[in-house]
Formats: sequence, C-alpha cells, structure tokens
Amino acid sequence: MLGFDFMKTASGWTAILSLAALFLSPSAPAETVLRQGGPRVSFVSFKMQTSASQGEFFTAAAFFQLTAPVETEEKIFLHFVPSGQNDVRVNADFSPRLPTNRWEVGQVVEAGPVGLFIPYDMEPGEYEVRMGLMEIAADEKGVRFVREPFTNPEIKNFAVGKISVRAAEKKEGEAARATEYDLVTFSSEQDMIFWEPRGATISLFKEGDVSKALVTIKPEGEYPGVALDNYFSVRPRSVDWAAYDSLEIVVEGLPGARPQRLFLQINDRNGRIFKKAIYLDPGATVREVVSMVDAGGEINISAIGSLKIFATTPPQDFSFYLSMLRLRARGGASGEATVTFVRVDGPTRVKRGDVFKLSVVYKLSAPVFPPHKMFVHVYREFDRQGRIDVDVPLHPPIRNWALNQEIAVESGPLMISPESPPGNYAVRAGLYIIVDTRGGGLEYVKMANWNVNNKKVANIIQPEFPQDFIKEPYTNPEIQDWEVGKITVE
Repeated sequence: MLGFDFMKTASGWTAILSLAALFLSPSAPAETVLRQGGPRVSFVSFKMQTSASQGEFFTAAAFFQLTAPVETEEKIFLHFVPSGQNDVRVNADFSPRLPTNRWEVGQVVEAGPVGLFIPYDMEPGEYEVRMGLMEIAADEKGVRFVREPFTNPEIKNFAVGKISVRAAEKKEGEAARATEYDLVTFSSEQDMIFWEPRGATISLFKEGDVSKALVTIKPEGEYPGVALDNYFSVRPRSVDWAAYDSLEIVVEGLPGARPQRLFLQINDRNGRIFKKAIYLDPGATVREVVSMVDAGGEINISAIGSLKIFATTPPQDFSFYLSMLRLRARGGASGEATVTFVRVDGPTRVKRGDVFKLSVVYKLSAPVFPPHKMFVHVYREFDRQGRIDVDVPLHPPIRNWALNQEIAVESGPLMISPESPPGNYAVRAGLYIIVDTRGGGLEYVKMANWNVNNKKVANIIQPEFPQDFIKEPYTNPEIQDWEVGKITVE
C-alpha cells in the first residue's frame, strides 16, 4: 500500500511530494493496519464516473462524516484494484484541503475534488475503488499506514465503488503530434473568420503564390487589434502548448508607414497574462519567437484561452501584414515521465561541519520546456533531523538539454551542521517548477510509475493550493519519492 503526504518545500514546479512515500524504501517496508478502538468515520458518498478509457483524465470527490473527533491530520487513500485481487494498480492518495483535525463531528465534509488519470498501459477490465482515511506513523523501524475503520457495516475492505476501464480507441490515420503546428493559416477567407477585430480590420491579401493577412488598426478604443478568442473553443487541439518549444509570429511593416510598436498578448484560461512587445519598422519583416520557457513562467501554457495582437491607440490608421502564427517543438512530448535519474556523484561518508558537494546526473527522453530547478534534500532517514534543503538553477535551461545524453547538475556547497546527529542520511533530488494553482490546478496532476513488491503501481500526485511545486517524476520505477542515494554522517 502506498500513501502520500503532500507538503511544500522551499524548492521548487508543483512540488507535490508524498510524505508517506518518504519512508517507502526497500530498507523501510510499510505495514498497513487498522486503528484500534471503535470506528469514528462514516462513508457518505462517492462522486466519480463509472467507466473511463486508457489515457483519460477525470475528477472525483468523496464525502465523509465523523462520529468522533480526529485529532491528527490524516490522509485519504484512493486505490484502483483489479476486482478479485489485492494488488494496487493505481494509487492516488491525497490530503483533503480541510485538514481532518478541523472536521467537526456530524459535519459532512467533501474530500476533493482530485484529478485522476487512467494509465495508457492499464489493463482493460473492472476495478474496485478503495478509499478511506489513514494516519501515517513512522519511526526508525519503518512506516505504518493506520487506516480508520468505517462505521458502515456494508463496506468491505474499503471498497466504495467500481470503475470499468476501456481500451483506448485509436482513430484511423491518427498520427503523433507534429513538431510544427500552425494555429491559423492565411490562405483563404475562411482563415480570416477565426480572427475577431476590435477597433481594427483584417482581410486576406494575396500576391502571386503568397497569401497573408492585412491588419489595419484604427485610432479608436483603448487597445485596438485582432484576437483569437472563441477560436480556442472551436479548435480545442490548439489549447495545449506544453509540448511545443516556441511560438513563432511573423509580421511585416508596410513601406512608407511609420515605425510602430505592437503587442502580442496571450491569456490562459485562468486570466493570467503573458505580453511581449514587437517593434516594427516600415518595410521590415520581423520574426518574433516566444519561448515556452518564458511564457510558461507567467501563464499555464497547457490551457490557453486567448491570443491578441494590438497596439496602444495610434494617432492614425496603422497597417501591417501578418503571415505566420506557428508552434514549434523539438519533438513530441508523451505526457508521461521523461526524466531518468542516472547517478549521483559525491562522497558516501561526510563529517558534520565539513563542506561537500553532490552532482546529480540526468537524461531526458523527450523535451521538457518550462523553466525548472533542481532540489536537493538531505536528512537523517527516519526522523528527518539534520535537514538540508537547497534549490539550484539549471544551466543550460532544461529546454536546451540534448535528448538521451547525460547532463550533470551540481548541488553547490552542502554542510551537515555540527549539532546534527550522526547516522544514515537519505539524499533526495529531482527537478521541479513552481505553479500558481489559484485558478484550479487539477490539470497539474503528475503520474509516476513505481515498482512495489515487483509490481508496477501508477502513482497519481495531486497539486497543492494556492501555489505548488511540481516535481518531475522519474522514469526509474525503483526510485521512490525521489530518493537517489544515502550518505553516512559521522
């Protein structure tokens, strides 16, 4: 059984970090037990679809009621188990947004909603949904998951529902996402319909075999220009830019026109804004490239809501040509784990008070675009004393990393305090990025495959609110909770 304790670190994309899994390692086996004493949790209801296909994302929520107080902050375990078996296939443990020690007796409390994902390789069939509350107890002997028994006598083995998993339907002729994708083309009047002029006009301009849009911005309104707004509802494929490296826009100034400054503004569905100025001289062609690293630091590039090209009110009509609006990528991203841990170089024994460094070596199997950092946590295994937390910028940026080649990232100087206790210390390291989840955030769930008791378990990791630190899962199934090594501290 697996459990998560979602906690924030000072380090880094949605640091969704599992506390229960912190102690899950071959040297610290986990034990699942029932809490002694009478039951104090009633299961009320569960809200989730009853079938889903491989690769499908959906949400779920559950409702509980206490018959006696719970003094600690307990977790919710949520597992998909093949019917008639006990091996967990999907683990989606999470922390309720309202901590359990603040639940009032008799109050019906919603746990969720949480984002869920059916792995692409999950066998079709029927699965039990097992769910309940648990406390995570850990000491030097290991970790125990202490489950709260339900007051409901009809619920056996915490099975609160079922879900049927269907094989994904592959459409005939379906191809992988292209490395280049034109948001719009400029070859017909139909293409012009996508644009919404606001204090401006847009029309098709053809010269021989070349076609482009002629945009005229008028001196009216506050920010006149042209926008793709409802377009993203009509073309849902265009909403997610996360698999791309950059957005390329080409504009041309008309000969004899005045120099102008345009603005490209991109809004995500939560209303956050990325804006970039484009300086356009008469007769000049400007090819402006917007890095997804830059845009991803300000907006959710997986949920684009609108795009606008505008100017502050010009003194007179101002015209220019628009001939390209294209997303480019080095390769197609799979949506699954792409970061492989190779090794950590550094000392295996250190003395308290001595300075040392660690170098963590990674490989990428597919492009990663948003601006990541590396986190490093070092602490005594069972009680987390002597803790060191650092984050390190990546040079070069991760989007520039060559694929399938070893990339070493150095931790910088580290030191275990002379006052810290000696013993065996765990080293946890990985890559992360900060995400603002105030607008929702369920789309930021990540999935990591772990090898537990020689069986693969898909772990769905939920975001924290209102800000979270997303850690990139490793492709290495043997690495749990980003533990990459150990150090003996003398």
